[in-house]
Amino acid sequence: MRDLAEPYFDVWRLDRDSMIDHIEYMYHDLGVVRAWKIPRSTLRMFLLGVRERYQDNPYHNFKHCFCVTQMAYSIICKLRLRNKVSVDHLGALLTAAVCHDVDHPGLNNSYHCHARTPLAILYNYKSILEQHHFAVACRILSNKERNIFRNVNNRDEVLTNVGDLILATDLARHKDVMETYRCNIDTGFDFKNNSHVLSLLKIIIKCADVSNEVRPETVASPWVDRLFAEYSEQSAREKRERLPVTTYMDPDLVNVPESQEGFIRGIMLPMYDELCRLATDARVYFVSPLHEALLRYEIQNMRERVMKTFQFSSRI
Repeated sequence: MRDLAEPYFDVWRLDRDSMIDHIEYMYHDLGVVRAWKIPRSTLRMFLLGVRERYQDNPYHNFKHCFCVTQMAYSIICKLRLRNKVSVDHLGALLTAAVCHDVDHPGLNNSYHCHARTPLAILYNYKSILEQHHFAVACRILSNKERNIFRNVNNRDEVLTNVGDLILATDLARHKDVMETYRCNIDTGFDFKNNSHVLSLLKIIIKCADVSNEVRPETVASPWVDRLFAEYSEQSAREKRERLPVTTYMDPDLVNVPESQEGFIRGIMLPMYDELCRLATDARVYFVSPLHEALLRYEIQNMRERVMKTFQFSSRI
């Protein structure tokens, strides 16, 4: 499994079956299969069941699921966490990463709230998609042939942790998740404290969920195109249904380099900075590439502004 633990791993070189093979390897390598006594066929059936439920969206699809899982695995390796965090916690993190966007419809929570969809009503307009992802994961696990938790002694606790980690990916919870983790770091992080470890796992899955710009430009750029293609589809639907239009998704209004620049500055860098306080030598793997991506978008944004100024001047 060459380069699997590296943040620069090229996810585009894998086909659908190879992604399953690589995720299986992560479960084995971190000792989860051994500790949970997961039959090989059960792990395979679980992953195939999850893959079946990922929709064919431009962005929120099974390859995105793999990307998030692979980056979570990379963070575990680069921060040397496998000997500091229990296997149950590592297994919960992997499973949450695998399931974190399962059955994503390609429409975000804002759309569901404004459209008052059945999902929004079911989950009382709170963390709608995240609650749905966890519910779908639980339905998959309810099949004995796919239940990777069936031999786990404290399976209820592990499953609860999976749910909490998936819920942490809701950006509406971003401030609370960040503040809790930062407080634990400031007061002295304790790997023996369960709440401290869970706060770390939440930051890891959040970092992994938005990790594209940590990767090389050749790997990251297609994801940016896919993300804004999915945004464009939602924007068009909002206009058709006369719903409030999400500005940053409207292709007529959005400036992609400017949007990416703002997201890296406002969300990604602060998260990865906090994450790497546990292992400052890991900054070279995660924070340095983000600064390179930020510079790239700053240059692109500057070029676009110059071009617009030139075009405006030429019309005068």
